Amino acid sequence: MKAGKTQRFWRKNIGLKLLALAFALFLWFFVVGEEKAEVSLSVPLELVNMPDDLVISNEFNGTIDVRVYGPRSLVRELVTRRFSHVVDLAKATPGKMTLHITPKGIHLPMEVQVTRIHPSQVNLVLESLARREAPVEAVLKGAVAADYELKGVELKPAKVVLSGAAREVAKVKKVLTQPIDISGLSVTTKTVAGLDLRMYHLRVVGEPQVTAYIQVEEKIIRKSLVIPVEGAGTAYGYKIDPRNIEVSMQGPVSVLRNAARKQDIRAVVQLGGLRPGTYLRRPVIEAPSGVEIEKAEPKSVRVIILKK
Repeated sequence: MKAGKTQRFWRKNIGLKLLALAFALFLWFFVVGEEKAEVSLSVPLELVNMPDDLVISNEFNGTIDVRVYGPRSLVRELVTRRFSHVVDLAKATPGKMTLHITPKGIHLPMEVQVTRIHPSQVNLVLESLARREAPVEAVLKGAVAADYELKGVELKPAKVVLSGAAREVAKVKKVLTQPIDISGLSVTTKTVAGLDLRMYHLRVVGEPQVTAYIQVEEKIIRKSLVIPVEGAGTAYGYKIDPRNIEVSMQGPVSVLRNAARKQDIRAVVQLGGLRPGTYLRRPVIEAPSGVEIEKAEPKSVRVIILKK
């Protein structure tokens, strides 16, 4: 009875069964008979399930070199495929930990063999996680435009929170920005600057950047001019003694540099309503906006109103 069933099984769809057998034999000969190749792959280590209160405090190469051997077509595919070696740190505790890298953690096709792993073990140092607030200091490069000066740099936020190994966090007194180029600036400018954490094994809680407000103003200079005193508001003839006074002032470079030539600074005595006679009057100094008059010598002049 059983023999009859077996014969009927093989006779049923015998064409499809022969085709499947032929295809399987073809694949077997293709894989076994295909030319073999050996290549080196750079495989990243993927650390998973790290406890929230721990951090890696030592430097380590996050990749391993894996040499594999197998059919050329499969090996070529591995070169372009992205995969990693997963390391579970769920049971990790503070201290030194050695990871033993074995082929079991690398998922490869059955026809491909691992011939070499370097390094075969990786050392990690785990420490308790700590946080600390540290001030940020701007690093500037270049110089502002001629006749201008840097008044200050305001950073927002002025402090950042660092996270990392307690031993590393304790070392940090301040955090520097990446260099901010102020070359040729002539107006107050806002820019975004990254933080330079290259010397630390730390990270910033939040955005690793700050906004820098660079305050630039035109230089203020002092200048003294000898200018004539003018009379105004009278129909009479007049004389002024002394005819010139010395005015000391301070203001923006662009205004005071050519102030005398442009006659932007004037000393005026109002004579309206004065009858013929002699008077002592204090000149009013007229100057452009932004110019501060510090003193005028003499403070007063003698005015003689002449008869018509």
